[in-house]
Amino acid sequence: MAVPYDPNFTMAITIGGQIEIDDDLEHDESASAAIVAVDLISSARLALKLDSVYTEYSAQYLVDNARPKDRHKKKDRQRGKNRKLTVKDCLEFALKKGIPKAEDWPELGSVSKPSSSYKPALVSMKGKVIEAKNIEEACDLLIDQPVGAKLHLFSPQIDLVGDGIYGGHSGEEHGYVGLRDGIILGVEKIQGKSIATVKLWYKKKFQFVKVALSRMFFDSARGIAPTTLLVDYCVPRLSIN
Repeated sequence: MAVPYDPNFTMAITIGGQIEIDDDLEHDESASAAIVAVDLISSARLALKLDSVYTEYSAQYLVDNARPKDRHKKKDRQRGKNRKLTVKDCLEFALKKGIPKAEDWPELGSVSKPSSSYKPALVSMKGKVIEAKNIEEACDLLIDQPVGAKLHLFSPQIDLVGDGIYGGHSGEEHGYVGLRDGIILGVEKIQGKSIATVKLWYKKKFQFVKVALSRMFFDSARGIAPTTLLVDYCVPRLSIN
């Protein structure tokens, strides 16, 4: 049973002893980042009427191509190949290089790759990636478009929240899952507190979660300084010219 949301509780402190939870065994950070990035792009293009309908772009293309490449040193090349993508990485690549529609590239997770001679039609994405330093700046960006972010997840709290409000842990038994990519869709006031609606990529699917923006936590064992549950805000600011 989920712990009821308490709007007056603001800071949870962990001083070691809590375990890491790995119940999302198939989580792929790069795939997650790419999925969220293309969703942000599709939403931004529809809002600006650059696309007449919501158009799906290829997350797998970003997974295959968006990792940084260094041609000088073998060790650096391998490091770039193994580095996990972030939403910012994916957005910057798409805006600089363009990206094909989902129908023009293999599906996400496909083991088959097009021949080296195949060149998909790329949709040009003029613009830049904007980052917000805090939730206040993220809310300003939210006026115009959904905002990408990462959410600190605790189990079993995230799995039991249902239609309630997710506030991390409140001192009760918990395990730390890690950060997961999501999209802030809007913010509203509930019981006098700001609550975000987040489209969260978790366990290989999107789910909608209401997140308490005033809730913070501090975890000395993992070196996590006092932080809000949502972090790492960014958006693709597209140009219509």
